[in-house]
Amino acid sequence: MSTKQVAILIDFENIGIDAMSFVVEQSSKHGRIIINRAYADWTTTRGIKEKLQELGIEPIHNFRATKTSKNAADIMLAVDAVDTVHRSPVDLFVIVSSDSDFIPLIRYLKALGKEIIGAGRKIIVPDSLVLACDDYIYLDDHSGPNAKPQSAPFSRTRSAEKKPSFLQAVKKVLPSVSHRLDKESHKWDHQIDQAWSRRAVAVGESIPGTWAASEAAKILAFPKLSASQYPTLQKLLESSTYLSSKWNRKNNRIEKTS
Repeated sequence: MSTKQVAILIDFENIGIDAMSFVVEQSSKHGRIIINRAYADWTTTRGIKEKLQELGIEPIHNFRATKTSKNAADIMLAVDAVDTVHRSPVDLFVIVSSDSDFIPLIRYLKALGKEIIGAGRKIIVPDSLVLACDDYIYLDDHSGPNAKPQSAPFSRTRSAEKKPSFLQAVKKVLPSVSHRLDKESHKWDHQIDQAWSRRAVAVGESIPGTWAASEAAKILAFPKLSASQYPTLQKLLESSTYLSSKWNRKNNRIEKTS
């Protein structure tokens, strides 16, 4: 069996140097680390250069010119991830963040066949981010004094009013990456069609709606379909011209169109 190629992308502000050491240690168990980067405004973080070098971490500097550039490091991390998946032979991405804004990026990488391990602090990470990843490492016992103390997630309403959308920011900064992100993120309907088609070959042209919904939820990285943006099979079919051209909902079953 070939060794997995691993890329570690770290949002440093949410963890600290002690947690980074633990992340590198755990990630090395999964394969060979070929990319190891941490994103932050390093002018505000002193005395850790030697530690970064020991861990083989490349510091990616984010100039925080204004208060509104809070999520600039997140954008840099996302852009790097999209660029890396198309340029490097990475099998596994370790994304160190507790921010649910990374869920579309995670789905994008998974749609390209990449394994995703997330890492962050349990006290603030939303369940949706944990469920989107193939595995998630909790860092609460390993975050040192460099990590910013937070006892609860920020208010969603306040965040929506004062912080620009993560994907909107990516689209504004790098339209070409945004186009690839949007394009690839819609491959989920092809994956669902393939899964349903395989089942239909085994049981006939009609498949149970409960199974179809469960399989679709797995592909969309949700525990169940009702928790996704397409809470019913009907809404799922209506959201995709590709799926609706191939499948119909009949009572409690899904069947191929003739």
